[in-house]
Amino acid sequence: MADWIFPPCDLCGDMEGEDILVFKHRDVPEGSASIRRCGRCGLRRLWPRPGEQVLKRYYSSDYRAYIGRRRSPAQQAVWDFLRDGASGAPGRGRALAPLRPIFRLLAHWAFDTNVPLDRDPLPRILDVGCGFGDLLLYWQSRGADTLGVDFDQRAVDLAHKLGLQVLAGALEEQDLPPESFDVVVFNHSLEHLPHPVGTLKLAARLLRRGGTVHIAVPNGASAGLVLEKDSWEHLSFPLHFWFFNVETLLQSLKSAGFSQFKFHTKNLWRGRLALSELSFQKTRTIWEIMKMNWTTIHTEDVISATAKRM
Repeated sequence: MADWIFPPCDLCGDMEGEDILVFKHRDVPEGSASIRRCGRCGLRRLWPRPGEQVLKRYYSSDYRAYIGRRRSPAQQAVWDFLRDGASGAPGRGRALAPLRPIFRLLAHWAFDTNVPLDRDPLPRILDVGCGFGDLLLYWQSRGADTLGVDFDQRAVDLAHKLGLQVLAGALEEQDLPPESFDVVVFNHSLEHLPHPVGTLKLAARLLRRGGTVHIAVPNGASAGLVLEKDSWEHLSFPLHFWFFNVETLLQSLKSAGFSQFKFHTKNLWRGRLALSELSFQKTRTIWEIMKMNWTTIHTEDVISATAKRM
């Protein structure tokens, strides 16, 4: 496989486009890469992107999806309590049902992906790009039948030590029967995949009719990308290949056979508001981001989406 790849748009196949952000990097051929907006459908992609062998060098052993939980016991207890109230999980979550609308609002702020656990029997959940299995641990502890997939063997090995069922490799490499899951999750993993639209089509085949896909991705139309440029936290060069906005994610889901779409966007302020890094210029940028969020719909950092298999 080539060291660096110049890919066509995964949604429409077009090679042409406009470079909306160009930034220098010593590893890239000719010393620079870009975010290219497809001239036909508008999907943004990394141009060029690393091939498989080059990419492995960027997923270090301290990549957060592979290092395991780092929350304190108190933080984990709050995390679990909030998820219980929002999901309607058996036990505590069911007891908190009268307060569930409040918990859902809090969960929208705290989490990018929320899977309801208020049905009996509980859903069978597939987490694609699960890392060490943070979400799988929660769902399994509440009684759900879970399976994870991750391409990195380090993550898979750690997940196995935690008692989780996780398969190594791409979703396309697994021998999974059609219509065998109720929920498929792509929690900040779809943007890492070489062919996300094709993987969404496979996810639709793996879902039972009426099953739900849950997605969280960086927003390619975010004010952060426009104003912070290559310092935007979610650029994550060169790990993120695709930068969906609401429109291109909607078209990708439609082409994969999904319907009944719901979208939610939000900003992640923690890094921007770190007191040790605040400056006049950074404060001004934060203000410009807020103004753009107020005047233009769906310009926050992260898109969370759900859709149903038809």
